[in-house]
Amino acid sequence: MTAVLAHYCMYYFKILKSFHYFCWTKNYLKEFNPQGKQGQYLRTLLKKAQESNQHLVLIISPVTSDYLKALPSPADINIFLDFVCESANQNEVPLFNYYQATDFGPELFFDPHHLNWNGTQKFSKLVADEILRPALE
Repeated sequence: MTAVLAHYCMYYFKILKSFHYFCWTKNYLKEFNPQGKQGQYLRTLLKKAQESNQHLVLIISPVTSDYLKALPSPADINIFLDFVCESANQNEVPLFNYYQATDFGPELFFDPHHLNWNGTQKFSKLVADEILRPALE
């Protein structure tokens, strides 16, 4: 009985988590504005790094196709990507964009845009091999 109850609890948790995530994503992404709070945070980070002579790298992590489907409009991802690319170029900060990395299947995600343990291990190795190691050579 306990195993059955645990199974149903996990099942309903997944449904609620998915529903909550979907609603949150729709609202959060609909409200993204490069001139808004998120854009200001990135500009502040870039400015502080530059003022303190810190070397910064911007990395856009992978997402699932479900994440892209949850966008209010397909053009929304381009608004975000254009903003980040423009910010990186203006501040001469390297940008590594993995948001559509094809070798990160849904089994590597906790939800549509957060990697799970296995996903973080794989992504950390990718970052080490493609970004950190070449920078140290």
